Amino acid sequence: PFVQKHSGIQKLRLRDIVFSPGSEFTVFKAPWGKFSAIICFEALFPDLSRKFVQEGAEFLINISNDIDLGDARLIHKLNNAMVIFRAIENYRYLVKCNRYGEGFIVNPFGVIVNRIGLDKQGTISAKVRLYRNRTLYVRFGYLFPYFVMIAAFALLAWQFILGCFKRLLPHRHS
Repeated sequence: PFVQKHSGIQKLRLRDIVFSPGSEFTVFKAPWGKFSAIICFEALFPDLSRKFVQEGAEFLINISNDIDLGDARLIHKLNNAMVIFRAIENYRYLVKCNRYGEGFIVNPFGVIVNRIGLDKQGTISAKVRLYRNRTLYVRFGYLFPYFVMIAAFALLAWQFILGCFKRLLPHRHS
């Protein structure tokens, strides 16, 4: 779905693997809830997880193989931060499953409730609550930040106009 916005995705090659874009936002239904899978670097695109939640996902899963990030700890932390932010902005639990790299379960407040460290193999679990409510971001996307920006510019303009009028009015001496 992002080829229109990010045409470089269609040309992305990692280790001689060619990726092609999908055309659907699939929400899987299981007996214990509805979820969607964000694959690898798709977690960098907020609109994707937002669309999954709009389609009914009650929690999100990020399936990843961070070996392509190398051994740079900072890159892993930045990647994990983006995954955590997807949980916060959509108010959903998010499970990051990783072949190489850190795996964790994060709650809608951005708190990692369980994790497995880098270079470790194993299974983790946590109680996950399913949410159906929608944040302002899920409902309106980037309209809210635009509204805040317009309101800030309007206040600045108002202050500027008031300042100009104050300079034009004669000063009164008591």
